[in-house]
Amino acid sequence: MNLMINGKKITDCCEEDLRVLIDNPDYRENQYIDYKSDFSFFRAEGKEAKEKEAYELRKDICSFANTEGGFLIYGICERKGIVSNILGVEIANCDRFENDVRNLFTPIMPKQPDVKFHFIKLSTPPTNYVVILQIERDYYAPYSYFEKEDNYKFSKRDGNHKTTIGYTELKNMFIRSKRMEDDILALRKQRIASRVEDDMTKKFVLLHLIPESFTTRRENLFVWEYTHHSNLGSVFSGTRIDSRSIPCVDGLRFISTERKREGIVFNSGVVEYYCSLADQIELGTDKAGTVVYDEAIWSNIDPVLQGYQKIIPVIFGKQRYFACLCIVGCKDCISEFDFRGRPIARVDRNMVICDPVAYTDIEDVEVFYQDMRRTHFEFLLALGVRNSEEMQELIKDLML
Repeated sequence: MNLMINGKKITDCCEEDLRVLIDNPDYRENQYIDYKSDFSFFRAEGKEAKEKEAYELRKDICSFANTEGGFLIYGICERKGIVSNILGVEIANCDRFENDVRNLFTPIMPKQPDVKFHFIKLSTPPTNYVVILQIERDYYAPYSYFEKEDNYKFSKRDGNHKTTIGYTELKNMFIRSKRMEDDILALRKQRIASRVEDDMTKKFVLLHLIPESFTTRRENLFVWEYTHHSNLGSVFSGTRIDSRSIPCVDGLRFISTERKREGIVFNSGVVEYYCSLADQIELGTDKAGTVVYDEAIWSNIDPVLQGYQKIIPVIFGKQRYFACLCIVGCKDCISEFDFRGRPIARVDRNMVICDPVAYTDIEDVEVFYQDMRRTHFEFLLALGVRNSEEMQELIKDLML
């Protein structure tokens, strides 16, 4: 979600923009905004006091992550939910500060939620910042935190305060989360099996881009209707696939002239990109064996992700999208060499299925590219690549 101030996203605002918040009831605390005067954890003295503040921070994070997401804004004083003053938080080093705060998220289950940090520098005093924690909801919800060992809590945002999630609602949240996970897995299995049946070599790359609504909209939406004002074939324009479409029962097909590549835009909004692996593997010496070139594979995946980002949200709107990548026929292929050219990583299975990556705000270019880098990371990780310069850069960029 986005919070707009002076026509800007709050994460793009400067100190002058934030002054609009003062005494402005339009920006009072609500379902998506919570103001904090400072980080109480760093002021607390003694182990017990610090633990109490850490619990409260985790509770705040989980309450947003379990509803629709939102913003925890530190360094802003409020009175009855309305901003009264902007004092900021004294911070010597923003990177170190973010790292210290993220360490407090470790006890959150099932994983650390998607939290982005934004720092807005104040003029007086010059060491103070307004710190914005932007929390996104994703398909890992519900999130829990524990106050003491084996004492797990579930909270949600309810208006401008936090409440405990009841049993029935919690049960339904688990069911919805598991159902989406199962639906995505079932779709991937079905499409992989279909491609295995059609591909005589049994060696290919398959990418799926899946909107969160894919199970509910496929019955009443036909993507062909949108070809009059959207060139859906441009999703695959960077992969040498013909932009002319072939209508089919499930949606639209796009085929390359050499038939080594194919794209499908399903009526549900799911996009499938198929590419023969033959061009991305090469027989080396007897000592080296067969090599799978991750850079060649990614050079086909990258333009499809970018094409999807430009076209599909126009039709299917703002929601979460999931990128799912798999490689079939790659067993025993070498995926990484050391600096002396010696093989140090070999794929140990015939089918590599990467974990889905949730694209939380596909319309935000900066967020989109960060999620795309995470997809690239999952891809290299699945192939067993660990020490390459590219992998190290991704680890640093993603702060993993």
